[in-house]
Amino acid sequence: MGVPLRSGQGKELKAFAHWVEDFLHWCRSARSLSPNTVEAYAQDLRHFLDHLAREQAPRMEDVEQVASFLVACAEGDQAPASQVRRLACLRSFYRYALSEGWVSANVAQDLEGPKLWNRLPMVLSVKEVERLLLISEQAPWPKRNKALLELLYGCGLRVSELCSLGLADVSFEEAWVQVQGKGNKERRVPLGDPAQRALENYVETERPQLVSKRGETKPLWLGERGGALSRKSVHALVQQWGRDGGLEKPVHPHLFRHSYATHLLENGADLRVIQELLGHADISTTQRYTQVDASRLKREFLNRHPRS
Repeated sequence: MGVPLRSGQGKELKAFAHWVEDFLHWCRSARSLSPNTVEAYAQDLRHFLDHLAREQAPRMEDVEQVASFLVACAEGDQAPASQVRRLACLRSFYRYALSEGWVSANVAQDLEGPKLWNRLPMVLSVKEVERLLLISEQAPWPKRNKALLELLYGCGLRVSELCSLGLADVSFEEAWVQVQGKGNKERRVPLGDPAQRALENYVETERPQLVSKRGETKPLWLGERGGALSRKSVHALVQQWGRDGGLEKPVHPHLFRHSYATHLLENGADLRVIQELLGHADISTTQRYTQVDASRLKREFLNRHPRS
């Protein structure tokens, strides 16, 4: 776990480490959380144990020690989403520990984390999307690159959802892709004409060339050497295309998902429909995009109204 235990600390903290393993197993099996979420929870709890080990008298049920851990993390990590996930992890862990009789209270339950989306999510304009599509076609494997961006933007997929697609998950006849989202929840997302044409072009031309390099037949997206394209590789490709395209904003795969939702809303799509397309369990998660739309309306008013 990183920090050596001092005399008198071992018993409680060793029990904590054992409980963490049990909790993570429960997250994988009973809750069916994604491997990425489970790994993030494991890292958060390892850091929490390290924090406790530095205390003179570590107490797992001391709310002040839990709060001081969150404060220390916030000072070193300013990303609100990471802070919220860390608090959610501790709440879930203590709730599980309480149900198992390991602790007498969920000391993380009433702690408050930062509010998400105080800043509006950044989005790409349609022209910027078109610019990135053109840039991607100047790189090696242009048909694959274009199809990849068309699905990120045209289907609003998370990068993990994109990379987990198999060839069998695509129905060209019915024009949809079968997506496995968070919590192993499946949904069908329609393919627009540009995305379908780009995907068909890639599957018919470049993908067979990549398959021949290693014989991988199941993954939809293949890399230079014929193996499945990883999330890390997709991030690197998209960031490079953003730099090559001269975009001032940082470009990453999730930016296309934000843009997909925002452009749907701007063009009159129903919020519930957007929720289903994105695979959001809670409508409040989707409602953040209404803030983006309201911001655009205000900007248009200030720029165009004679009395603004």
